[in-house]
Amino acid sequence: MMAGNQKKNMFGGFGVAAQQRKEQQQQLEAAVTGQTVAGAASGQARKRGTGATTITLAISGEDKARFKAWAATHGTTMSDMLHDWIVGNCSG
Repeated sequence: MMAGNQKKNMFGGFGVAAQQRKEQQQQLEAAVTGQTVAGAASGQARKRGTGATTITLAISGEDKARFKAWAATHGTTMSDMLHDWIVGNCSG
């Protein structure tokens, strides 16, 4: 075989895409279970400070899953997203 005629992997970038998808799945699972992802930065800076409290929201299971998945894939939390919304929309 000539040097210029080396066989190329027929799957191209499949390995990279598969690894990215695996990492994304780990982030989603960690968000749902509350566990940390190995290799990820541990502990996220919290914007809520001391004296944080909880609230109860009535939303559909589908909306909750969508919200939680979006937050996980964007490296944030549902609480931090809500905090950002409150700061940006409820001042005054």
